Amino acid sequence: LARRVTTAGESRFTAAALDGLALGLSALKPAEDDGTLLLRTYEPAGARGTVTVALPDGWRLGDEVTILEEATGPADRRFLPFQLHTWRLEPA
Repeated sequence: LARRVTTAGESRFTAAALDGLALGLSALKPAEDDGTLLLRTYEPAGARGTVTVALPDGWRLGDEVTILEEATGPADRRFLPFQLHTWRLEPA
């Protein structure tokens, strides 16, 4: 999951960029059962809307999962007020 990167100057890495709604980050962690990551976000302000998710090269948005990491279907990027979503991030 991590590797050393040497650059000639200042650099920046973004693990995930979400756009369209202000969300809270609850977790970005390795999954318990495989080599994927879990991204858990929530809507903190009572708003509703849809987000776009941009991931670094080599990663893709996988299934929506429960808090117990059980798949429930394709990732739902629509948020209702105070809703929590957990998505699996998979190597592409």
